[in-house]
Amino acid sequence: MKTKTSLWFTLVELIVASSILIILISVGFYSYSQNLEDTRDSLRKTDIANLESQLKLYKQRRWAYPLPADRYNITNSWVIVALQWRLTEQVPLTTASYIPVDPLIEEPYIYSILNNRQEFEVSLSLENAGNPLAVLVWDYRSVSRNFLPSISLAIDNGSDTEINWGIWAGATNRLAFIFDNGGLNLPYSFDEPFDPIVGATTFEDAIDDPTIQYWQNSDYRNCTEIFQAGKSISNGIGAIQYQILNSSGALVNTDCDFL
Repeated sequence: MKTKTSLWFTLVELIVASSILIILISVGFYSYSQNLEDTRDSLRKTDIANLESQLKLYKQRRWAYPLPADRYNITNSWVIVALQWRLTEQVPLTTASYIPVDPLIEEPYIYSILNNRQEFEVSLSLENAGNPLAVLVWDYRSVSRNFLPSISLAIDNGSDTEINWGIWAGATNRLAFIFDNGGLNLPYSFDEPFDPIVGATTFEDAIDDPTIQYWQNSDYRNCTEIFQAGKSISNGIGAIQYQILNSSGALVNTDCDFL
């Protein structure tokens, strides 16, 4: 027959054992969840690298990148400068056996091209242990750092998206550019309703962020070369500073009149 003392110690032991078990389960669940996030991020990196290879192979064979499916226009003063939507099965990457989607939210990755179909960007978000980061692959070279540093927007839209409005004030469309390794604007977030993250950082601060990566002009020496390459992004309305290479190979800002 058990005494009250032995029964008391049995209850204490049960509570201690249960507490230890709960802690172990919590730690195990966190580790498991973290491993799942890391696995999904690894898959995303593999996906985007494969998509880059497939797109470049497509261009090599067809001389232009394929059009995004169900695309909308990115415009500047009513001039179409880029096209964007997602890399769905409707995009004819005939060299790919399938088009991957994000492993968590099962949405296709964002795909953008210049209007001349000669340069592209594909963007996605890494979960990054709860601190999402945007990742881009691209061959787009900006010729107007303070106006069109990227051709990917963190906007899901069914109609034209104008980027000229509020250029100096940092209106929403100006803040929505997606930058590689950037945390300000993402292709989508991992919380409902998957809207882009738009913070209070100004456009000027965003493009000066040392963690942000994007290519700048490394090819064009004057306005004529920019125009011939199909890189002009204005119909003459509004002041746009283009970057050209001077005789010393340094980037300088200049006005280009393409009218």
